[in-house]
Amino acid sequence: MWNCFERLENDLPKTNNPVEGWNNAMNQFVGVAHPVIYKIIQDIKKEQHSTQILIEKFESGSLKLSRRAKYEKIDQKLQHLVTQYNIMSKAEYFKHLRILFSF
Repeated sequence: MWNCFERLENDLPKTNNPVEGWNNAMNQFVGVAHPVIYKIIQDIKKEQHSTQILIEKFESGSLKLSRRAKYEKIDQKLQHLVTQYNIMSKAEYFKHLRILFSF
């Protein structure tokens, strides 16, 4: 899971930011530091229900996930670069990476 090359190939997130976001949202949803187990179960059921609704909206096409255009463009360039990995020389590949990230 830590190999970013494979994550790019499989179109998976490169960071754990979505997981951190969910964790923060869940903490705010629960609202207390040490809730009773029954309250946790009830809150998880509510979260599951709202997640299921989002999945159904996404699958029906009525909801689209959006990100900043800047990051979408970088991801597209990275995806293209990953497909060129076995074609380019390593020096050329890393040159393109440096250009992409401006360092």
